[in-house]
Amino acid sequence: EKFRKDLLDWGFKVGEADPCLYVKSSGQDQIRVLVFVDDLAIFSDNTPGGKKLKEDFKEKIKSKYEYSWRPDDHVYLGMAIKRIGNKIILSQETYIEDVMIKFGFAESGKVETPSPGGKVTKLDCPDEDPASNPRAKRYREMCGVLRWIEQCTRPDISTTLSELCKVQINPGDAHVKALHHLMRYINSTKGRCIVYGGEETRHADGKIVGYVDSDWAGDPDSQYSRGGFVFMSHQSPVSWSSFKMKAVAASSAEAEYMAMSMATREAVWFRALYSDLGYGDLSADTYGDLCDVDYRKVRLSDKVDPYEQAM
Repeated sequence: EKFRKDLLDWGFKVGEADPCLYVKSSGQDQIRVLVFVDDLAIFSDNTPGGKKLKEDFKEKIKSKYEYSWRPDDHVYLGMAIKRIGNKIILSQETYIEDVMIKFGFAESGKVETPSPGGKVTKLDCPDEDPASNPRAKRYREMCGVLRWIEQCTRPDISTTLSELCKVQINPGDAHVKALHHLMRYINSTKGRCIVYGGEETRHADGKIVGYVDSDWAGDPDSQYSRGGFVFMSHQSPVSWSSFKMKAVAASSAEAEYMAMSMATREAVWFRALYSDLGYGDLSADTYGDLCDVDYRKVRLSDKVDPYEQAM
């Protein structure tokens, strides 16, 4: 709370979408500070004005707080950020290596898919008290570290991990086998990363472009559907989720609407976040193989509420 007050006194504004984001502007130059417990990530424009904002901020911190700069300052919360030319690469290879050593998968055989196939069902849970299940503690620990990896850099494991997490209270041998398969997959693909600033593809391109889909009654135990979305910024993912819905959909069309509802909530939050970062129009810049006429049809008047603008 003390540091928050100092940030406000130093001219920073709290983000509307994320209370851990603080932004300060000077003319066209901007500095952004992201706070996580006692860690700070500092981003400033690569301009003389942006560099001055950063140096001034560092001097203010020095005057009031004890602090340390990590030698690997390109790593934040286990994510390594590298810039190569105009591209920014986000990866967790070192973090994944540490996780695999901890759980004994560092020398595991290679697999090429996140899931071995088949449905994850509660019918494979053991008929015993979950509190005495000898598999449960380690199972939940692995789910926890995989969730952090999935949230940061690996949308490719979202669905498989979400399915396996639904039985983590009382996992059976079949579930453990599937989770071990996922661990081997992560170890086999630990060098995979997200690249921002790549070449344009046949897909629509812009500051934020969202996609959403669902299955219908895919869960074998509850008949609930599964939805998923991914939001891309200039061809690369910035947010994704695979989620089991909380009610039975009466049709595949209803399942699609339920998934779109979840994606729309994320879209509204993104509009607020990008507004905090200084962006206005979030409509697509190019349309790839898609028809730009369809995009123009959904663009609304400048007089409507800003949250109703198309992205």
